[in-house]
Amino acid sequence: MKATPVEAIAGAYLFEPEPHVDERGFFSRTFDADVVRSVGIDPDAFVQDSLSRSAKGVLRGMHLRSGEGEAKLVRCSYGAVLDVIVDLRPESPTFMNKASFSLTGDSQRSLYVPAGCAHGFQALTEPADVSYRIDRRHDPAEDVAIAYDDPDLAIDWPLPVSLRSDRDAAAGSLADAVALMRSDHQHAKHRRSTDVVTFNCRGCGSADTVRVVDLGAQPCADYFPPVDTTDADPRWPLELWLCHSCTLVQLGPVEPQLPEAPLAIESATSLAHAETSVKEILRDHPEIAGRVVHEFASHHGGSWLDHLRAAGCRTAEGDERADLVVDVHGIAHEPAVGEMLALRADRLAPSGLLVLEFHHLLPLVEGNQFDTIRHGHWSYFSLGAVVRLAAIHELVVVSVREVDVFGGSLQVMLRHESAGIGADDSVRDVLAREAAAGIDAEPRLTTLHEHAAAAATALHDLLADYQADGRSVAAYGAPSKAPVLLDLAKVGPDLLPFTVDASPAKHGRRIPGSGVPIRSVDDLRAARPDVVLVLTWDIVDEVVSQLEADGGGWGATYVVPLPEPHPVTISPDHPGRR
Repeated sequence: MKATPVEAIAGAYLFEPEPHVDERGFFSRTFDADVVRSVGIDPDAFVQDSLSRSAKGVLRGMHLRSGEGEAKLVRCSYGAVLDVIVDLRPESPTFMNKASFSLTGDSQRSLYVPAGCAHGFQALTEPADVSYRIDRRHDPAEDVAIAYDDPDLAIDWPLPVSLRSDRDAAAGSLADAVALMRSDHQHAKHRRSTDVVTFNCRGCGSADTVRVVDLGAQPCADYFPPVDTTDADPRWPLELWLCHSCTLVQLGPVEPQLPEAPLAIESATSLAHAETSVKEILRDHPEIAGRVVHEFASHHGGSWLDHLRAAGCRTAEGDERADLVVDVHGIAHEPAVGEMLALRADRLAPSGLLVLEFHHLLPLVEGNQFDTIRHGHWSYFSLGAVVRLAAIHELVVVSVREVDVFGGSLQVMLRHESAGIGADDSVRDVLAREAAAGIDAEPRLTTLHEHAAAAATALHDLLADYQADGRSVAAYGAPSKAPVLLDLAKVGPDLLPFTVDASPAKHGRRIPGSGVPIRSVDDLRAARPDVVLVLTWDIVDEVVSQLEADGGGWGATYVVPLPEPHPVTISPDHPGRR
């Protein structure tokens, strides 16, 4: 077997066997580990062999794998194909070069395609069998498809294209793929740097941390660019790290990104929750009425202050310590969570009550709420982590209340240790359920990536099926969790023409990464799509009630994307459907 480098593509090789031919036919060695190793390719790196059969004219491509990429050995075992590779590695000396090859069952030669190159082929015979030997197991979440007829590729395919898969039919542009590869390249450089740089926990400062989830390079969650901008959206690594010391789950070593003025408006669900929460706190702690309070503001809104003032409370002045300190979904948005918890402890009067409310890690993991992992949301709290971090600042968790907002949150009540009040049964119950779920350890947390990939692929396939069936689709909501969801699902305007949002400040903008335009709710009502994908899935009841109010519904199917995409059941007796 002879190995020949492909001059047009750095690192690509053709391996040509030397068959033994006699009257019986031929015998050919199609793979030789020693020959492969001699050109710097590790033959032991390959983990999977696959085989495809294609009818004449079928085109498979152009395909690319994001993240760490995928190297492959490609061979036509029967028939003939035209095989094409395009170098999309930003660091490569042959970046943007392309090369084509005739692979046939008669020659049995193999083409080595380096990771980071787009690959595709067209079957020239009826049929054509192509085998693949790849060095990473398939992950649908990393699949990228480039339109075979993209004018920037300028590939001269020899036959009319007879058939393509749904994924190839919905393929993106070469320009989008290049932008993704440049972003992945920056991400890879960042990861190489973190291999040698210790990352200290944002909560306790320990260096005993480990990466447990890697969602790749993602755009900023709250950066909604104008819809007519054409530049690729900036991206940064989106990773979760676990601290073995305090068990805090948190974003890894990434700097704060693109500060943006909040564009969202507060939901009716959030407003009602604030009112209910204050009533419950005053019911359980009537001594707080009329006392001094201090609130650490949140990007999510949900302020308690108006309701507390209505109960006779006054806000703390200057450095005055408060009898009630409130933080509703605020501390998770602080990069230095340990320092921020210390500030809240300092604000609390000796016998005061500190209330922290945050999105709970337990439903995030159990409900596959991967889209809540995003830039700007620095910490993902379990109760166990809060107990450990609180002890550092001489605070103790005395009780908890589970609340059904943002997909499942915890209200945690803390006091100074010096107050002499211990934890009640509510604390012990939640800690026991967290321990049973294993959310303080790597084995369970690392499953998030696999589950996220499966749900994202399912969403893409569902929208593609709707399109194939001729059903129109639009979305409701432009929340900060939408960019991650749509990016991982590889969903753009081709499958989701637009979404709508109640915030006028978002109209005329787009979801970063996916490019899905954001319009007004009136546009959704006017379009009357067959399917409404509810991106604000945590308030789906509110969304459905709003759209169906006063008989305004049009019989749409409402779909939520998580934990797996599924339709929401709407009662025929719903006021909007009578």
